[in-house]
Amino acid sequence: GLEAIRAFFEDWISGFDEFDMRLEEARDLGHGVVYAVACQDARPAGGSAYLRLRHGAVCVWLDGVAVRVKNYRDLDEGRAVAEQVARLEQELTRVH
Repeated sequence: GLEAIRAFFEDWISGFDEFDMRLEEARDLGHGVVYAVACQDARPAGGSAYLRLRHGAVCVWLDGVAVRVKNYRDLDEGRAVAEQVARLEQELTRVH
């Protein structure tokens, strides 16, 4: 639930003295499927080196709630999965 998600992110971010996440791209693929690319820059607590992580997120939304989210380090793979999920969701809509 919401409390568990909040606790996860608070625990994750608390391990850094500096943390920034930017949304680079967001595409609504229809049928509740969104593909987003984000970049995270962070400096671990007590460290001097910075870390950077770019990832693609495939999100499926239902009634304003994200019901499924999966992140991909390989952006092309994430984009391909998102497009496939959107096609499948479209087919399910046609069946019902």
